[in-house]
Amino acid sequence: MNVDETSVCLLQGGHRGNIIVSKRGEPTERAALSQRRSYITHVEFVSDRADAQPLLPQFVIGDEHALPARQLAALQAACTTVRLIRQKSPWCNSELFASMVRAVG
Repeated sequence: MNVDETSVCLLQGGHRGNIIVSKRGEPTERAALSQRRSYITHVEFVSDRADAQPLLPQFVIGDEHALPARQLAALQAACTTVRLIRQKSPWCNSELFASMVRAVG
């Protein structure tokens, strides 16, 4: 079994389709600095056993902005195989990681 932790930027800027040309003809990206710095963390446990993989949990860790409290229940209902964790920081820490390992058990 292995674990993978990946940081995911919520705004995939700088790519085709995200650039808007203004009336002055200048290309601009319409995203505030806070949007360009918004991240979540995806943590997944991975197994080479095909029968075990569907049973292993996945987690998405987000802050108050990425996972708003008023939408958390609806988001969790839509994410049946992924557990959402809302906390002050979207980064994994030792206490949180320990609880994830316990969830595998």
